[in-house]
Amino acid sequence: MPRRPTGRRSDAEIEKLAAGACLLLDYSPHPQAPTNPAPSRPRLSLVGDAADCAAWALAERLPAPGSPAKAPAKAPPTYPPPPEAPPPAAPRLKLTPAQAARRQQREQREANAARAERLNRLAHDLVARYPQTFTDPPVPLAIGVDKPLIAALAGIWSAKAVRHFLRFWAGRPAYVAAIAAGEPRCDLDGTPTTAPTEREREHATAAMAGAWGRYL
Repeated sequence: MPRRPTGRRSDAEIEKLAAGACLLLDYSPHPQAPTNPAPSRPRLSLVGDAADCAAWALAERLPAPGSPAKAPAKAPPTYPPPPEAPPPAAPRLKLTPAQAARRQQREQREANAARAERLNRLAHDLVARYPQTFTDPPVPLAIGVDKPLIAALAGIWSAKAVRHFLRFWAGRPAYVAAIAAGEPRCDLDGTPTTAPTEREREHATAAMAGAWGRYL
């Protein structure tokens, strides 16, 4: 470590000498240095008290030989750019009452057509699976036939669709006529079970004489 200069010079003067010494640094290797010398401090070309001041000032700032190098500063983290905002939705046109009514009627027609197509496909499937039960003309179905039918069609048709079809099937005028006539009810195998009760026959007869009489 270079000796600290005497008190003849102030710290400001030492700083000036150190700044001047930076311009006179000699980075040439020493003649007697080994082939791969360890990193050492550069030699100064100043002499006398000025050299002592500059060497001491630089020794305070330069790392000692063999000391570990400082780790480079970490780069600031990078973040992906924020996602772009979706374009604003186009404003919906305000419909007049007549246009809104026509749209509602069109949507209702489309829903009815889709429901009818679904019932038609389910009817063909049931006729192919149970030809003894779903016949034409229809025969009354056994009470509680919906439960084994839903279980048999699980994964193919939903329970809601099956119940909807059974309501449609039992509401046909020919089915109501079979109930009024007292024909025996049949299960999924076509085996007769029980006959319609007197109350069921009266209800079916009243329905035939009412709204459905013109279809029979």
